Amino acid sequence: MGGELVSGLGALRRRKRLLEQEKWLAGWALALAGIGIGLMVLHAEMLWFGGCPWALYLFLVKCMISISTILLLCLIVAFHAKEIQLLGTALGPQQLPEANQEAT
Repeated sequence: MGGELVSGLGALRRRKRLLEQEKWLAGWALALAGIGIGLMVLHAEMLWFGGCPWALYLFLVKCMISISTILLLCLIVAFHAKEIQLLGTALGPQQLPEANQEAT
């Protein structure tokens, strides 16, 4: 999908689809970031009480924070990949640098 030549209406459709996918990724990244912030606040509040019965819950909250961070990083990488695809569609194949050109 990344290397074929698309012109005219096909390019507009591909650009619109990429923009929709980018918007979807941004929405999920924002939601996941909000969940991560909420989990961090919950963790800080649980530390305030600092009793032994909270140890398992603290560990579970830390694990959920780590998982949400990893998922957020994956969404950010996917967002930037869509941005690069969108740039390739906007510029067109004649303006993109060749992969096999040597640096001068």
